[in-house]
Amino acid sequence: MEKKFTSMRVKLLFLFVGISIVPLTIAAILVYNQSSNIIRNGILNELNISGKGVEGKISSFIEGKKGRTLDFCSDGVVKDGLTYYDPDDPDVAALVKNTNNHITKNKMSLDSSLVDILVLNLKGKVVFASDDKLLGKDKSKKEYFTNISKYFKNFKDKEFLNKFRKDPTLIVYATDFYVSEDLKIPIISIANIVTARATGLPLGVLVNRYKTDMLHKLIEDEGDTIGKSGKAYIVNQDGLLLTIPKFMREDAGKKDIIFKERINTEPVIKAQKTNTGMLGIYKDFRGKDVLGVSMILKERKWIILAEKDKLEAFAPLNGLTLIILSIGIISLIVVVILSLFVANQMVRPIL
Repeated sequence: MEKKFTSMRVKLLFLFVGISIVPLTIAAILVYNQSSNIIRNGILNELNISGKGVEGKISSFIEGKKGRTLDFCSDGVVKDGLTYYDPDDPDVAALVKNTNNHITKNKMSLDSSLVDILVLNLKGKVVFASDDKLLGKDKSKKEYFTNISKYFKNFKDKEFLNKFRKDPTLIVYATDFYVSEDLKIPIISIANIVTARATGLPLGVLVNRYKTDMLHKLIEDEGDTIGKSGKAYIVNQDGLLLTIPKFMREDAGKKDIIFKERINTEPVIKAQKTNTGMLGIYKDFRGKDVLGVSMILKERKWIILAEKDKLEAFAPLNGLTLIILSIGIISLIVVVILSLFVANQMVRPIL
């Protein structure tokens, strides 16, 4: 009789425990998945905001530098220098010296991001420069000169002149980043026409050249806003790094990777093939799983990436997992105790 009692009690115990475990397990899985999705979407939204912040900063920066170039082009000393420049004039050396000093002292000092300033004549020859070593250099084949010089003939067109006067930024040209032959470093050049005071006709082209450090300064704080492992960085359309991710900046040996390190991660490949961004979980260039967002800077085809290590992103789930396990264990103990009591109450009258 006692064996039958024990057997029935054990069966009822397992029945009650089994019935209780199923909903508890389902509830735990649902809570975990829901929390995981909330955390994932929250992090991706945070990364997306960070990426858009980088995009906005870059666009504002480039537009600001275009405005700076326009301002330099309106400088009276530069205009007069181009107006009176004559290589056969015996006083040309004094004109060049005075104009160069003005550019170096009064213009270079206004912008810490500047590498140098070039002033070219209508043939693309450097006639004034913040660096005397560049005087006389032929820049007529350079992208910044060819894209500006094509407008020279348009200044005879009244319709074009009206548009130009209404919007002076119409022909300001900004290159992509490239490695300068004379400077031997990656730079970006912004150029515009210098026009005569009296006639408004072209006198030459002024070029401001900027170093890549400007991009680092723009986005160096973005990674910190998205966590310890967060990083925001930019690659060009070929996948070459334009900025150094935060953790690489601490390594002195990584300072020369600009335009040398190629990134072949999923979002970069997708951007190159479809010209679209993405957000999700993928492996970064270190091979680590990250939550990341990528977006395209349409005007330049640059790819902006904001990423956070998956382990850090989902760290809050570790605490949630412990809570769920604790609740599950406590619930199971309570179920076992109640099941034993109920089993005893049911079995005794039956026996």
